[in-house]
Amino acid sequence: AKTHWKQSGQTLRDLLEEWKTLQRRGPRLEKAVEDELWKRFRAARTTFDRNRRAHFSQLDDRNARIKRAKEELIARAEELSTSTDWSETSRAYGDLMRAWKQVPRGHRREDDKLWARFRAAQDVFFNARNEAEAAQDAVYAENLKVKEALLEEARALLPVEDIEAAKASFEKILDRWDAAGRVPRNDLRRVDGELRR
Repeated sequence: AKTHWKQSGQTLRDLLEEWKTLQRRGPRLEKAVEDELWKRFRAARTTFDRNRRAHFSQLDDRNARIKRAKEELIARAEELSTSTDWSETSRAYGDLMRAWKQVPRGHRREDDKLWARFRAAQDVFFNARNEAEAAQDAVYAENLKVKEALLEEARALLPVEDIEAAKASFEKILDRWDAAGRVPRNDLRRVDGELRR
């Protein structure tokens, strides 16, 4: 895993060229000595090539497993992309994202393509959810106006001088508050907080 295969392979090719040059130019050794040295050199190259092939074969197997795992997550994300169960599907996408992070990175280019497909499936769902929530918020905008008017009525009860009368008036405001319905998400905490105050 720590071998620099490309660099080491080039070093072996350079050594082979140097060997050939020495064979052509250099003084000749006895045939038996030369054959023995060549066998050692060839054995070293063969071992290197075998280890290199084994390393890249294992790497290919690993990358294939990673790709399969990520493609399964992509398939699930694509299945969920048309869901309109906003809450449950959002949670499911959170689970998928956590599962994605558990799978190690594979081959960089391949991994980037897989990530783009995974994000595209999520984007379909989240864009649809955002559009639905925006349409819902537009409907709830009228409810917000009613609740802001009720807040003004509640503020008018302060300072409280007659506690029983203030309680009775506030109970009526709360009944109308509940009847007014929901408000846009971005305003919910603010108006509820003001009512509590």
